[in-house]
Amino acid sequence: MNLILSNTDHLNATYTKEDGTPMYQVTTPFSFTSQTATIKKGIQVSKQGNGFLAQVEFHGFASSILRIQKEEVKTSVFFTTGGVTMRAALGSSRKFVGPDSKECKWILGHETSSLVLNDEARTPVAKFHLKHYGIFHKARPAFLEILPLGMHMVDLILITFVYIENLKARKDYEQASNSVVHAASRGSLS
Repeated sequence: MNLILSNTDHLNATYTKEDGTPMYQVTTPFSFTSQTATIKKGIQVSKQGNGFLAQVEFHGFASSILRIQKEEVKTSVFFTTGGVTMRAALGSSRKFVGPDSKECKWILGHETSSLVLNDEARTPVAKFHLKHYGIFHKARPAFLEILPLGMHMVDLILITFVYIENLKARKDYEQASNSVVHAASRGSLS
């Protein structure tokens, strides 16, 4: 199943099935302090009503908060980085245990994120595909592909995707900022 984003902003988009049926809506009002993404599900996406599925309260330095239905958990508890390695410290992946007790891992790739089982084969569960504008590839909207292995936990995949893509955006921004600072410091030494 593909969840097609209505625009390129994963934090403010409607996610629809390929036939146009709205499945989820994510809204994140702008805030100078902590932002909170609210995720609604199902028919309530296109109508006034509750439809509340989850919230992701993002924090810059402290652990972010996941509110799923009536439960609340810190992301530092829900996700693990899988050891004290340089890649884990840089935030290249986050692990969590699915409803079937299998450990899954979001991998923050160079351009996109993918969810795999944390097994030797890295069995694919879901993958985010960037929007193509039609220059080098056929034009298409951004979409989150849910593979058959993930169909029993689509809600959880979307909730964790919203968190992980925001983490990826922050990581990419920090790396770009560090590159500029590093380049500027090299230039000042010349």
